[in-house]
Amino acid sequence: MQAAFDKYRNLLPFIIITAIFLAAWIYFFNGMLYDDAYIAFRFSSNWAMGHGPVWNVGENPIEGFSSFAWVLIGTLFQLVGLLPHIIMPWVGVAAWFLANAVLLPKMMDSVNPEQGGLSKPVKWLTFLGLAANSAISFQAFHGLETALFSFAILLFVYQALVSQSVRDYIWMAVFSLFLVTVRPDGAAVIAPVWLIAFLLSPGSRKAVVIGGLVSVGLIGAYSVGKWLYFGYPVPNTFYIKEGTDTLAGQNYVQDYATLLSPVLLFLLYACGRLGLVRALTDKLFMILLVPGVLICAAYLGINPILGNVYRFLIPTLPLFVLAGLRACALAADDLSQQTPRFSLKTETLLLFMVAALGVSVLFNVKVYRQYVFLQNYFGAIDKTLVRRGLQLQAANKLSPAPLLATGDVGAIPYFSNLPTFDIIGLADETIAHEGLTHEYIKARKPDLLILQDLDVTRNQLILACGPQGYNNPFLFVDGKEVQLNMTFYTKVLDTPEIAHNGKGSTYQLVTAPGFREGYEPVLFWAFDDTRYYVFVRKAYPQFEKLVEILKKEQ
Repeated sequence: MQAAFDKYRNLLPFIIITAIFLAAWIYFFNGMLYDDAYIAFRFSSNWAMGHGPVWNVGENPIEGFSSFAWVLIGTLFQLVGLLPHIIMPWVGVAAWFLANAVLLPKMMDSVNPEQGGLSKPVKWLTFLGLAANSAISFQAFHGLETALFSFAILLFVYQALVSQSVRDYIWMAVFSLFLVTVRPDGAAVIAPVWLIAFLLSPGSRKAVVIGGLVSVGLIGAYSVGKWLYFGYPVPNTFYIKEGTDTLAGQNYVQDYATLLSPVLLFLLYACGRLGLVRALTDKLFMILLVPGVLICAAYLGINPILGNVYRFLIPTLPLFVLAGLRACALAADDLSQQTPRFSLKTETLLLFMVAALGVSVLFNVKVYRQYVFLQNYFGAIDKTLVRRGLQLQAANKLSPAPLLATGDVGAIPYFSNLPTFDIIGLADETIAHEGLTHEYIKARKPDLLILQDLDVTRNQLILACGPQGYNNPFLFVDGKEVQLNMTFYTKVLDTPEIAHNGKGSTYQLVTAPGFREGYEPVLFWAFDDTRYYVFVRKAYPQFEKLVEILKKEQ
């Protein structure tokens, strides 16, 4: 009992320092919720109300979210009276806190078992660098599962670092299941780590095989059950982000790698000095390095929609830094090599310290430069989308309630509880897989349109630099006859039905046959420096009452 107490007492300084940083991050980032976060909250709310994980009550269940675990956690909290939009951002904060205050210190000890752990200066330098990284901490506040995903990765990798017995590897299998339920991307971590554990653990391969089979069984049962329930093997988000460009995320990954470059250069240096074979055959080093590399490589071909502050890649940052720590541990264990002035141990340690500090500075500078944008963007979500969602609660009492069509399917559908037609496709399987077509629009007949990327012009002719062979369709907007600015939609003209973004979906709606005659523009809402145009279907039975609700707070 005393030993266990002493073990956790050693974590107390890290808990205190993490709490201090938490106070700072609350000051800077609290309240910055993505609109997409409310998508998961809506699924959780419907599930908790007994309708199942559905987008619209009465419709079939669809997997319009990235994280099954996140939706399930939100559901459980609502069942005990805590609404998802209130509690779930703090679940992310709790995940960030546990990862920093508990997992990171334990993992830092685990990367150097030969020497009984790291020296205190190295351990504190690494810990402070990660705890003070604003790009990591920002992800704890935005209402999505990013911080929980980071925690799940570290938990799984930590178990892989310390596992030796069958029991250890069974726990690793359980954490595998947890990781893949948090995000399907976790497969890029799970598969290579199990393979490395098998190849580089010759003395415990039987235990690895047993744990691996348990992992396959658990994940297989979960995946098959979810596939049978939702109808598709992966969430709609995958089909939306996959896109048609084979290198859709190249710039995203490249920019992330640029900020990570001090640690990446250090890892290249360490592999060169230690010997490539020695580094690549070290189990702990490979377990830490390979998952981060694979996740980054996977996003080369995925369109990072709403990937602000590297939300899809930032969970890999602690892995790269910890891989650097392992390189230092290998250098400390190599006492035979010497440089003219320093031992390999000292030289490697100094370079790692510079790299770790450099990464933290680069990421913090990047966030500092984006901070005004983040404030404006998330402030606009709160002031416009949340407010309008609350305003439209009155429309949900109309009979029949209007079918809302919009691309921002977060706060407005969540707070209004209106049946919603997701024109981008995250919460609509037909659009996710087949695209938004005029035929589908005609079949759904949405009553209320909120369009975020409507660009109009008074020019009847397309500019010479714009797409040729098209006519600018006429519309009524702001009480005037205007034309749709086709130059703005150049990138979606060829395949507008599969352009899963605001431009593509808006283009499809306003060019649908009968749109001009069938819909009346009512008003627009200011969102940051853009406008959200609102249209109502003229044939909607409660047209006048809906317009009255829309204009009530103008």
